[in-house]
Amino acid sequence: MREEKTELRRRVLAAIEALSPDERTARSGRAQDRLIELPEFQRARAVFAYIADDTEADTRRIVAAALAAGKRVALPRVDVVSKAMSPREIRDPRADLESGAFGIPAPRESCPEIPLAELDLVLAPGRVFDARGRRMGRGGGFYDRLLAAPELSAAVVALAFDCQVVDEVPHEPHDKPVAAIVTESRVIRAPVP
Repeated sequence: MREEKTELRRRVLAAIEALSPDERTARSGRAQDRLIELPEFQRARAVFAYIADDTEADTRRIVAAALAAGKRVALPRVDVVSKAMSPREIRDPRADLESGAFGIPAPRESCPEIPLAELDLVLAPGRVFDARGRRMGRGGGFYDRLLAAPELSAAVVALAFDCQVVDEVPHEPHDKPVAAIVTESRVIRAPVP
């Protein structure tokens, strides 16, 4: 299964990289607008988002919309040694972020942690998804561990490009699916298990 996952990640990354920067920006914008309109986003009081890299649908509009609506917003602070990730609250992205693990902007150490039980919406990144809500990340397991936490009861939604949705994602029994996948052209609701 490891080889199958590696090949699928490689193939989907190639499809993302085939999109021009302008295409990625436009598609990201449409996907973010769809996500902001979701009932899960509208009713959430506390949102756990992330800062996307160049190979992911951008999330900055979602973060800005959540802050503007008075929602609590957390972003991940990653400890690569312990492979732990904690949701840290930000109020001003310009003041509250620094260069974090893997060169991705992350909340400063001084930003307070939001307990998982207080989150209403989690944006889960991934490299590949299928219509059953299965997701495959990059292989580090950070989000797999977070999504498996028993105290997490938030709605889990993924933001992705259409090219990241495939017929079937290889999975294991412990993998936690997302409730919905939002792309530039559609919202895919995963079947309730």
